[in-house]
Amino acid sequence: MILTSSWLAPQANNNTADKPFSDHFKGGEIDVQDMRTTRNIPVKMPVEAVVKQIRSGTDFANGRFPLNLLNLKFLGQAPPGPAFLNARRFSLIPAINSRLEADWTGEVTAGKRTQATMLGAREIDLVSSMTFSLFAQRGSMTGFHVDVPDGTWIRNCWGLKVWIFPEDFRESDTAEFRELGHDWVPSAVRFIVLEPGDTLVMPAGRATPHAVLTLEDSHMVGGMFLDADCVLGTIRKLLWVTENPNAANEAIPLQLLTGWHHLRDLFLARGPSEGDVTEFDSLTNRLRDALSCSCTGPCEKLLEEKPLGRSFLPWSPSLALSENAWSRTGQTLLLDCFNQLSSHLQRF
Repeated sequence: MILTSSWLAPQANNNTADKPFSDHFKGGEIDVQDMRTTRNIPVKMPVEAVVKQIRSGTDFANGRFPLNLLNLKFLGQAPPGPAFLNARRFSLIPAINSRLEADWTGEVTAGKRTQATMLGAREIDLVSSMTFSLFAQRGSMTGFHVDVPDGTWIRNCWGLKVWIFPEDFRESDTAEFRELGHDWVPSAVRFIVLEPGDTLVMPAGRATPHAVLTLEDSHMVGGMFLDADCVLGTIRKLLWVTENPNAANEAIPLQLLTGWHHLRDLFLARGPSEGDVTEFDSLTNRLRDALSCSCTGPCEKLLEEKPLGRSFLPWSPSLALSENAWSRTGQTLLLDCFNQLSSHLQRF
């Protein structure tokens, strides 16, 4: 993990925190983690209701629970991502996106396009994974999970956030985490407080379970990336998430599967050993089998042919997120973190 800090951090302005939502999504809906229930699956709220609650603030005593918006587009124009992501090693997602555009349009072009590239009547979802926004009110809590498709960078624009990690992720912990998902509570944790301007990077090629606690209303921007030096680790992680869906809080991007042959080609271009190529193909077959669906019922309408030679169900019943209660996680970690952070919080 890499933690950096900027001397030019934007200053918080909670009086205008709601403005971008009205500017971008007026009359629409926003996905919200509903802390009044034990469901992990987000609910949709009208933008106007979200704006109203942000202006009113959190009030636990009167049943006004904090909002946690985990599925937001990046709302700016120049994402402040770490500069190292511009290296060729970390350009797998942009490269796959470019190749998928060519597959769909039948034209390979290096020029900018005048319209959004669509694939199967939707924008390529790998593009949206490269940049995103997060907004959360004080007291919001997200239970332990791993990110997909792989590595994540996150920058705190304003407010205070705590990233929480298990102190020692052993095999016994892995078994509990697989079963309990967001409701899992490690025996011991470590945490990183993200202040305005801080950037946290969780590397690609490995599963990094983490939970997130919001100490002050916060706005963050971030993105996801693949690492060409860790492709096999990425596939192992995707296979593990596929077999343990409780461990993740979102689906594997559909277009990553569509562009899998491009990922293989980019992998081969780096001159891997024969053994690594064999492992790539073996892991691919296992992932293909895990994501395939042979049903003949209504869900056939969701099936889409993939270059791996089988049909995939984008989000089949076997991969649906469970509705594990995360209240135990929230209560335990809130108490533990606030106790451990008491000395830090005295500064604010």
